[in-house]
Amino acid sequence: MYSEAAGRAREQIVDMPEYCTVETAMDVVGGKWKLAILNHLFTGTQRFGALTRAMPRITPRMLTRQLREL
Repeated sequence: MYSEAAGRAREQIVDMPEYCTVETAMDVVGGKWKLAILNHLFTGTQRFGALTRAMPRITPRMLTRQLREL
């Protein structure tokens, strides 16, 4: 079910010291809007339009970019 590359990535994460995984998580979650997006997604799955209405100051382009990075 998983690709060979995904399996290798999973093995690398398991072999990393704990601080490396924390740094990796911080790299993914970092950014101006990602924590706000995650805060809205903790309540459950939401459509793009609902997220746009919940955060009127974020542009659709930036929301799309941040969601792809997450």
